[in-house]
Amino acid sequence: MFKIKNVLIFIFLILLVATNFGCSTDDKPQENVEVNAVQRIKASVAIRKAINIINNPKWRIAYISNTGVTGSVTSNKINKLQDGLMLQDGSAGQWVIEFFEDAPIKIVDGNREGKSYPFRKFIITANDITELPESKLNVSNKLPELNKGYLDAMELALKLAIEKNKEKFDVISVASDVISNGDCYWFFRFYDISGDNISNKIIVSGDGKTQIK
Repeated sequence: MFKIKNVLIFIFLILLVATNFGCSTDDKPQENVEVNAVQRIKASVAIRKAINIINNPKWRIAYISNTGVTGSVTSNKINKLQDGLMLQDGSAGQWVIEFFEDAPIKIVDGNREGKSYPFRKFIITANDITELPESKLNVSNKLPELNKGYLDAMELALKLAIEKNKEKFDVISVASDVISNGDCYWFFRFYDISGDNISNKIIVSGDGKTQIK
């Protein structure tokens, strides 16, 4: 009887340890645990990284965005759309920065004339920078630069866009556009991931002070 009692106590202790320390073969991963969280960076950091790679003042920024202006691109480090986009603090999983060299070649297409600029595009993440093959960008007018004044105003523009937005959203994308007269506009899109749609679009002036639309 004494031996049986000791055996039962021993079995009880084994079960207690297994329960407390997760030794059961039926254990499942805890829910709501973020796996492979994407590291995010601010635009200013991404810009410095790209400029350091180019290391030539002849190359000027034409566009900055989260997914590309002249063509949509995604880093192979990004698995989901929302991972590449911005949070409210302006940090994003990836930035796409597009440069032009201010040495255009005149092009003619029938009765139309234009300019062809040497063009470079970079995808920047927190831990990686990828340059796509160098190309040409053909435009009808002189390609203006996205200058430092506009770049410095991007976070102010984001703040205004968030203040003006009244729709539910999880992440945000931004894209710049400088038109031929030098005026700049910031295009923001607000994404509701749970609803799988774009919940709102807002355009802000280049100086970040005025909502255009």
